[in-house]
Amino acid sequence: MKVKIKNNGKYDLNDSDASNEKEAIAEIRKNCIRDMKQIFVHVPKNYGTSTAHIIFKMTDSEDPDCDANVTTHMTANQMLSIKKYSDHGTFCITRNPYSRFCSVVNWRSRPGKDWLMKELTNLKTPIYSGNDHHYSNQNIRYIKIKSLIYTILTEYLFEDIVQKPTQYGWDRDSNKLDRMFLPQTTWHSESTKLYKSEDYHNEMIRLVRDLKIPEKNRSLESLLGTHHNNQRGSRRGEANRALHTILKSEPELHKKFLEYYHDDFLLFDYGDYVLK
Repeated sequence: MKVKIKNNGKYDLNDSDASNEKEAIAEIRKNCIRDMKQIFVHVPKNYGTSTAHIIFKMTDSEDPDCDANVTTHMTANQMLSIKKYSDHGTFCITRNPYSRFCSVVNWRSRPGKDWLMKELTNLKTPIYSGNDHHYSNQNIRYIKIKSLIYTILTEYLFEDIVQKPTQYGWDRDSNKLDRMFLPQTTWHSESTKLYKSEDYHNEMIRLVRDLKIPEKNRSLESLLGTHHNNQRGSRRGEANRALHTILKSEPELHKKFLEYYHDDFLLFDYGDYVLK
């Protein structure tokens, strides 16, 4: 049963969205490297804030007041549709689709973050527990996160009830899954340069060399030393275990997961049989 919710303003639906070309340009300036015609495509939960922090500490964005924490999540196609940026190159960080899905679940289910996630987590419905009842009975959070993931997959994701891109922004229907659950390929264009998060240190070195990003303000090596994955290991482990158990025990759901994220697995060269 889908949850029908009226968002009361206490939970964010999306961060800043542009409603017209002027607002879109203001957003794109945050991600554009000054004088280089290169735009960073910030795919949610793909080390985007860390990457923006590194790049815009080394050099400058078009927006002199830009903070790495407020770069736009506009897609490459949205940004390149603006005439001023139509001849720019784009680049982004990719991530294993299994790992990214779990990261999105953890991020959206934080207290006060997502109205729909709160409602789904608190639903008074039978808890899905699969084949590991003993473990589930000992860990309430694990039960909740597993039930949440099962509901997300079966009632929303595979039904494609997810917020989609508009001309410059995003659908704001709070009864749909947040756009973060969309495939990563939603954000990049055919010409976007791709760099893998799994080898982040070396890939950032390759990115800076490929794009010839000047190290005007800080060196890349000094900035890479400040990069940390701050996600709590216990929460990440619970979501990974829950997703793994569900997909392993229900092959049809796993097949649908692979189909939904098919382009991510294929274009980014991630093995579809490994859950990390």
